[in-house]
Amino acid sequence: MARLAAEPGSVVHYHGNDAQLDLSGRNIYATHFPHIARGMASTGDWDVVCCGHSHKAAVTRVPNVRGGTTLIVNPGTVAGISAPATYALGDLRTLQFEIQPVPAS
Repeated sequence: MARLAAEPGSVVHYHGNDAQLDLSGRNIYATHFPHIARGMASTGDWDVVCCGHSHKAAVTRVPNVRGGTTLIVNPGTVAGISAPATYALGDLRTLQFEIQPVPAS
């Protein structure tokens, strides 16, 4: 990924271990590891926290210290490793996300 991002004119941006993004006015945190995602979601600083690693697709809301909830999105595994191939599709305006199967080719 870092190699692709380093190519001149690349549309890939490598964020490293985690990413803090502002997309459509939403604060989004992305990390590979679910335990880091749960910790970051619990702060209430993020509208959406994305993670992976477990290959277990899920969209969940967890309580945060601000008295609300934060959405955690794990898209599963697009490669179909140890689980059916899936991805997450979401609407940042409404914060509605769903897990979709990757179509067979």
